[in-house]
Amino acid sequence: VELEEEGEEGRQLKKKKNKKKQQQQQKGDKKEEIVEPKKGVTTAISVTSITPNLSFFSALSHIIERITGDCEVAKQTNRFPSLIISDGDFPGMMRAKLGSIPSVGISHGQTFAIGVLPDWVKKSSQMRKAWDNQRALNARAAWFTDWQIGSNFVSMETVRKSAVVVRPPMRPEVVEMAKLRKERIE
Repeated sequence: VELEEEGEEGRQLKKKKNKKKQQQQQKGDKKEEIVEPKKGVTTAISVTSITPNLSFFSALSHIIERITGDCEVAKQTNRFPSLIISDGDFPGMMRAKLGSIPSVGISHGQTFAIGVLPDWVKKSSQMRKAWDNQRALNARAAWFTDWQIGSNFVSMETVRKSAVVVRPPMRPEVVEMAKLRKERIE
């Protein structure tokens, strides 16, 4: 999915601008020179996930296909990414690392991979087991990233200098609803 003016309308608009520019240059009219603004182009690519039920060779094949496909798209469009932001897409992060492209992994699951284990989790064997399972699952998403962002409602320190756990702002109506619920229970 491309988020830009590159559809049929975008191509027609570019053709018109280029044609007008050529006409002005032919006339020698340099007063109204059209200068295309320099701006980045955001490209979002929907991808198929690598699931635990894939065999090793199927997963490897999928990873190779994704990386070569991403490279081919960049080559064909002559657009090369300057930053990759992902929710933990392993092939995307590997592509970033192989291409020396800075990358950011961001997701709630990152909290388990980058967060310092809280004392209240350490005290419960069930909570510790659940935390460790989530850490193992989400750690792969951060293997090739330059920066990691976890989102959580609890503030916590991180185990890496390149990581941060951020708290989303609480909307006033959510806070009020929580207060009302607590009053009903008491």
